[in-house]
Amino acid sequence: DGGGGGGGGDSFLERMAERFVRGLAVLWDRTFGALYDHLFRSESGRLEKQLAAARERLRELKEEVEQLQVEDGMEWGPPAFRALFRKCVTSRLLGYLYTVCPYERVEQKENGEQHKQSYRLGSFHAWHGPGSTMLFAGGDSCGDVSRRAVVRMACGDEEASESQRCLYDLTLSTPAACEAEEVSRRRAALEAREAAVR
Repeated sequence: DGGGGGGGGDSFLERMAERFVRGLAVLWDRTFGALYDHLFRSESGRLEKQLAAARERLRELKEEVEQLQVEDGMEWGPPAFRALFRKCVTSRLLGYLYTVCPYERVEQKENGEQHKQSYRLGSFHAWHGPGSTMLFAGGDSCGDVSRRAVVRMACGDEEASESQRCLYDLTLSTPAACEAEEVSRRRAALEAREAAVR
């Protein structure tokens, strides 16, 4: 029976050890569990907020990099006109409202009270010639062709005309053109003086 009693004692000791461990777990939960949960949840919440902020900043940085890549590959033309980047000029001409956003797009909107149909005349395509003329292509459909626009930067009055069907010829008056004209005038005068000296 000594062996049987020993087996019963082991089982008694095992039950006591199990109760002791459960009691410690309850004591731990009551004493430290709430504190641990509070600390863990608040730290977890703080880390989640930091992660969300970091993800938002990463998205912003990716957009900035994409924009810089676009700007890096852009044909800027005469330096004076770079100041017009991300700026738009709107003018009423010939019964229409024209919006020119150099380096981006040109739009035309009917100025009437009843219908105000809007047309995209094109997106910036390239600079043309040595002067200050911007070409815009790929505008809204105009029959079997796409609308296009030629925008001449000038130090003077604004003008607009449709020189050919669906080809719009606009003159944008801007101080940047005055600067470019002044630079061109001075360069021509300098070149004439250099040529006279030779």
